[in-house]
Amino acid sequence: MKLAYFADAECNHGQRWISQLAKKHDAILICLKSNKLDLFKEEKKVRIFPVLPGAYPFSNLLLRNKIIRECRAIIESNGVEIIHSFYPVPYSFWPFHLNFPNHIVTTRGQDVLVDYKTFCCPKSIRERIAFPFLKSTFERTVRQAKFITSTSLRQMKELRLILGNDNKLSLVRTGVDTEAFLSVYRG
Repeated sequence: MKLAYFADAECNHGQRWISQLAKKHDAILICLKSNKLDLFKEEKKVRIFPVLPGAYPFSNLLLRNKIIRECRAIIESNGVEIIHSFYPVPYSFWPFHLNFPNHIVTTRGQDVLVDYKTFCCPKSIRERIAFPFLKSTFERTVRQAKFITSTSLRQMKELRLILGNDNKLSLVRTGVDTEAFLSVYRG
C-alpha cells in the first residue's frame, strides 16, 4: 500500500507507528514546515514533505487553498491509497479539505477531550469568530473519515456525541508495550 501521514514529525508515538508501517509499505509524511526532523533522520523509507503552516489558517483562504493544492499534488504524485492523520487539530483538517475517501483519523486525548471542548466555549472576540469554524471543521472531519481510532474510551464517548452510533470508531491503545504483558501472561 501507499500511505500518507499527516502528523507532527516531532512526536515519537507517531514516528514509531509510521516507521513500523514503512517497513512493509510505501510511506510519506506531510508535516509542519517548522518541524525538526530528528526522529526521522535514520528513517530511509519515509519521504518527508514539510509543507504545513505552523497554525491552521482558518481566516486566510488564499493560504489554505495554496496548502491544499500542494498537499493534493504530493498525494497524487505519490499514488497515495490511504491517508492517516494523527491528532485531528489541525492534521486531519487537510485530508478533509482534500475530500480524500480513505482517511483514518487517530485521536490521542487532548484533541478530543480538551481542544474540541475549548471550541465550544469562546472567550474573546477572535475566539468567537474562529471557534465555530474550527468546531464545525472538526465535526465534519470526523464524520467524513473512513475510520477513527482513539486511545481511550473517554475519547470514543466524546466522538459518539458527534457521530452517534457510527461503527467507524475503534479503540487502539498506544504507548503500551503489549509484548511485555503477553510475555508475563504466557509465563
